[in-house]
Amino acid sequence: MRDDSFVFEKHKIFLYKEDFGKFLEALQHTVEHVKNDLMPDFDFSQFDNQESESEYDDELKWE
Repeated sequence: MRDDSFVFEKHKIFLYKEDFGKFLEALQHTVEHVKNDLMPDFDFSQFDNQESESEYDDELKWE
């Protein structure tokens, strides 16, 4: 393998229902850290697409 090649390694995360809220909170904290502390000069607004989320709201329901 060459030194300049990129390797993607997949991992699975197994979560219990009762831990899902804590996982979401930690994930959000991690994303905010990357955006604000590690990549403060990058414009993330290009990924803000509220309209595409709402089109699936009728189909995706948590029960």
